[in-house]
Amino acid sequence: MDKIAVVVGSNVIFAALVREQGLNRYVVAIFPEIFPFFYPSGLREEIIKHIREITAKTSLSAKEIMIALKAILEPMTPISLDKLKKHISQAQRYTNDKDDAVFVACALAIRESYEHVILLTWNLKDYQNKELEKNRIYTVTPEEFLRTLRLKYQREEKINEISSRNTIAKLYKILISVSLEDQN
Repeated sequence: MDKIAVVVGSNVIFAALVREQGLNRYVVAIFPEIFPFFYPSGLREEIIKHIREITAKTSLSAKEIMIALKAILEPMTPISLDKLKKHISQAQRYTNDKDDAVFVACALAIRESYEHVILLTWNLKDYQNKELEKNRIYTVTPEEFLRTLRLKYQREEKINEISSRNTIAKLYKILISVSLEDQN
């Protein structure tokens, strides 16, 4: 079983499209080359529904947004609706917003093949984070994800200095253990 996979939420993709130079674009452009990234297959269509909203917030045309969306999603793997359907009722128990259940279903589906799943989202409040952690699914913001990875590569030992948030500490410990196993 592989160690870590990442599910990316629609708000992270949306933010990456709106701000070309922002943190979200960096995360979705670079890290799918390091970790396997996944998204629910309906994500592309959901973003396309909001294309006018995205173009209004940028200087890009709808065509340019579509090109950027394709480039962002290309290195990621979509999870089919059939696989998502198997997990959707369980996923609904872990969300405060029914629209986010599809991302938890995606995490549950790939959790079958990965020891730990990171769910990247800006809406942490929409999830039952403690319950998800029992399934080794960790909701983190892109900022927390980058901070944790930076610390992993710097090999800092003082987890308590990172943040008081337990999820970050747990994610850091997981990344350190995976890295140490890879070295052996």
